[in-house]
Amino acid sequence: MAFLYERGGILKDNMDYTDDWQLYLNGQNYNNRLNPPFYQTIDINNSMYIGDQWKGVKANGNPTPVFNIFKRIINHQIASITSQDTKIQIVSNEGDDTKIVMGDMTVSELTDVLTGHFNTIWEDTKMSTKLRQLLLDGALSGDYAMYSTWNDLIETKEYKGKDIDGSPAEIMGDIENEIVDSVNVYFGNPNDTRVNENGRPIQPYIVLSFRQMTSDLKAEAKKYKTSQKEIDLITSDTDNDKQAGDRAV
Repeated sequence: MAFLYERGGILKDNMDYTDDWQLYLNGQNYNNRLNPPFYQTIDINNSMYIGDQWKGVKANGNPTPVFNIFKRIINHQIASITSQDTKIQIVSNEGDDTKIVMGDMTVSELTDVLTGHFNTIWEDTKMSTKLRQLLLDGALSGDYAMYSTWNDLIETKEYKGKDIDGSPAEIMGDIENEIVDSVNVYFGNPNDTRVNENGRPIQPYIVLSFRQMTSDLKAEAKKYKTSQKEIDLITSDTDNDKQAGDRAV
């Protein structure tokens, strides 16, 4: 069972469903109605890619040759797309790049600063590597997903001011980008692929599901002051039939 985090909620298999858990089940029910079968198709695609092309077949001792052209084609396509590094370029729709927009900084100078900052984030979060993984996910499941969060615990190695003890005060916190298997993303409105537009949300909600270590889930439960009786109900399992095949993360 893939435990669901939503607004600090930790959900368990043998307890009453919460509203958030029901949204998760609604997403699975929608996927189960798709044709061809959604989860089965992705499972087959993953098996074909890793060379497990006789999965579930009873060969009765007969040879099971494998000619894995799928992996070669997919890897070649990914290599072609990522042969040149992707960069971010911030531009302005201001007609006059010399216009002062912040202090004594012009439009041109400001966009240069933003471009440099975003490309630093791109490198720090190893987005070039993540892009290759995203493309592989897209090839096997038809879609890919990633989300960004702010992590206060990341050390930036940048300093400003001093701590109470007089030592340099390090600036903490930075952006983290996490890849999610597309099968673990459930849109409130699956008929609209847009997440937002013009800064406004399109989806009524988005559910992200994850499998986590049991010890981590119990620690998370304690953070939200869950009773010990409920924490004891969090146990390990192998219920991953709604995950992205044997490669599920």
